[in-house]
Amino acid sequence: METLHLVGHNQNWNIDSHYQNSIGDGFIFTAFSFENNYFNDREEINGHNITSVLEKALFDLQYFGLKKSGGLNKGKLETYPFHPARASE
Repeated sequence: METLHLVGHNQNWNIDSHYQNSIGDGFIFTAFSFENNYFNDREEINGHNITSVLEKALFDLQYFGLKKSGGLNKGKLETYPFHPARASE
C-alpha cells in the first residue's frame, strides 16, 4: 500500500515532507488548486525538479464529472477547457 500526499492549497508542506523527511510515496494534485498548464512551463516546484515530482504524482479530476460542478466559484477548475464551467450548455 502506498501513502500519497493530497497536494492542493499549500503544496510546500506536502512536497517538503516527502523529499526532506521521507514521508509518503508520492502525490495527488488537485485540479481545484492548479490551473490548466500549471506544470508545463516550470522546471521546479518548491525547489524540486518538476519531472521527479510528476513521476510520483496522480492528478485528481473528481470535480470534472458533473455539470453542476461548473457552478463552483473557487479554485482553478474553469481554466480547464473540458470542465463543465467552460461548456455553453
